[in-house]
Amino acid sequence: MKKVNLQLFGLALLITLLPVISATAQIDNIRIGNPVPYWKMDFASEKPQYKKFENTVRGYYSPPILLQEKPSPARTTDGKVGDANIKIAYSSPAIKGREVWGGLVPYDKVWRAGANEATIFETDKDIKVEGKELKAGKYSLFAIPTKGEWTMIFNKQTGQWGTQYDEAQDEIRVKVTPRKSDKMNERLSYEVKDNKVIMFWEQMQIPMSISK
Repeated sequence: MKKVNLQLFGLALLITLLPVISATAQIDNIRIGNPVPYWKMDFASEKPQYKKFENTVRGYYSPPILLQEKPSPARTTDGKVGDANIKIAYSSPAIKGREVWGGLVPYDKVWRAGANEATIFETDKDIKVEGKELKAGKYSLFAIPTKGEWTMIFNKQTGQWGTQYDEAQDEIRVKVTPRKSDKMNERLSYEVKDNKVIMFWEQMQIPMSISK
């Protein structure tokens, strides 16, 4: 009698727990957009695999915050000039069909040389930018675009929102000449190569020579 009662208890417990096990397994499968009936699942081998949905679907786990890239996502680029390690941290805006130079980026005004927070230029060794000495350290990089020569500004104040600019904190200013890019660049980007730091956006590149 005790054996029969134990078997009945075990069966009742299994019936009670089966929806819980099924729900857990279904949640994991819902996360990957693949609901599977519990009677078809191998619970010992089912492991959740997380994918990112492009759109929120009713009844599915698809948090938009994990899926949508910021309009101007954070980017970094780095490289070496001689023994100097150079790193640039910036936010990368996109054209999105807009007029960039003289429109989205006005001429003859200080611009953050990116988006969001101020663009950061960092070097671990003293270098020369367009022949002007720049001590090792971290700087905010600003620009004054014009239809001709540009002014690139290395400013000692860092960590601020990109539109917060204090001219009194300027370390150096240099003049550079923009050139036409070989291709259309939908997003702003920087490169460190061939003893230059180059900003690319739209059909333009803005090179700055770097030396020791």
